[in-house]
Amino acid sequence: MAAPVHVTDASSAVHTCQPARRVCTAFLLVMTLAFVSVITACGESSVAVPKPLSDALTMMQESGGYSFTATIDTGASSVTTAGDFQAPNKIAQTVTRPGSPPVAMVLDGAAVHVQDPSTGLWSTKASTTEGAVDLRSTFAALGSPTSMKTDGNAYNFKLSAKATKQLAGSDATGSAAVIATVGTIGLSQLRYIVTANGQLVTVTIDYRDVGTSPKVAIPS
Repeated sequence: MAAPVHVTDASSAVHTCQPARRVCTAFLLVMTLAFVSVITACGESSVAVPKPLSDALTMMQESGGYSFTATIDTGASSVTTAGDFQAPNKIAQTVTRPGSPPVAMVLDGAAVHVQDPSTGLWSTKASTTEGAVDLRSTFAALGSPTSMKTDGNAYNFKLSAKATKQLAGSDATGSAAVIATVGTIGLSQLRYIVTANGQLVTVTIDYRDVGTSPKVAIPS
């Protein structure tokens, strides 16, 4: 869900995620984007988005914030990010990867605050990824599926190659397979599987407290 973390230096934290650095970086950044517009699939016909799903996406767009847990699984490694998003540009999150202590981060527009897990001290540096701080544009790519199956409150669909890149980054190829689950308010889960840099990657994002999540506190 947001800028990846590997070490406690803020500038490195924005860009690094080992061992699958490029894959994790692309996906963690893309997962922090917002529902900005409906994509027109290039060369592929889109199908209608069912109203319950459309309403849920609108709710995620208009909400002032929500809490989330996101997992990126490449098979060889897994990275988990959990935290709170406050629209339009604040995220408090903890990033956990195997073999390293969890690292807490707070993104506030162009500022990235990173806590040293050893000392508890915070450092602050400017980020080059300010445009990725609005968590909501993950949903932009979901507006024009090329197929759609409904199973209760779960919607199983595929995206065009263009929409897949919008969802998962420029390194993604082919069509993303997506399952979006509608909750009581907005989405409860978004799961998608794509190929990036020749690796099969599964991204799962669980949403909760849509519209009622805690406000993000900026470290002093």
